[in-house]
Amino acid sequence: SRFGGWPNALKRAGLKTHRLQRSEDELLENLMNVWVAKGREPHYREMAEPPSVFTGKSYVNTWGGWLKAKEAFVRWANEEDQPDRVVEAASRETRQSESVVLRRATPRCVSYRLRWRILERDGHRCVSCGASPAITPGVQLQGDHIIPWSRGGETTFDNVQVKCSRCNYGKADLFEIPSES
Repeated sequence: SRFGGWPNALKRAGLKTHRLQRSEDELLENLMNVWVAKGREPHYREMAEPPSVFTGKSYVNTWGGWLKAKEAFVRWANEEDQPDRVVEAASRETRQSESVVLRRATPRCVSYRLRWRILERDGHRCVSCGASPAITPGVQLQGDHIIPWSRGGETTFDNVQVKCSRCNYGKADLFEIPSES
């Protein structure tokens, strides 16, 4: 306070000051991770606690308020994913000849935006066993390809479901047989 704030004190000491800028995507992905871990919408004060890596002040500084940050998150989460690249993959048979290349319309990894939409659709629970990090600490939810990636499945809203790590690793690259209801 003697120098009128930390930046002024650093300046008087001859040290360079710089503001560490966070990208909006980093902040929104962090908010999604906290929301999933809590199993509900996080409060401003909870952003100062793990698993958050940014405080609520980062959101206020970026969007001008906590409510505006949450509104930006909803817009971000509801935007349609646009594949920004074409991933090339080949089956075991085509790797030998290398004359045919299978072009994928979507990347293998589930984007944060698509993951959020799928988590919302599936109720933030494993579709196989019902596990949720809000109920059982330590449960990790993952995006699972219904038609496995290794067998030609794409990363789309209709082909990805929520599974806990235990159920997802148990399934591996097998097809699930839909239950008759």
